Amino acid sequence: MSCTLLRESSSRKLTMASQCGLLLYAIISSVFIFMLIAVGYPTAAVAIVLIVTGIINITFSAIDSCKLLFD
Repeated sequence: MSCTLLRESSSRKLTMASQCGLLLYAIISSVFIFMLIAVGYPTAAVAIVLIVTGIINITFSAIDSCKLLFD
């Protein structure tokens, strides 16, 4: 939550640091999603939804990071 709020800061360094925090959060949450799939043995539909959610989460965070880097 704090990284999301700090992302709107006027300081470029603070904005970049908060975006890195959000990207790190996306990666960690995807690791937990894949661990849940590996250990929890969900049904095929639930596993597909979890995989797609993890991939979309990382993709959007990476796109936002690239937008900040190349602005």
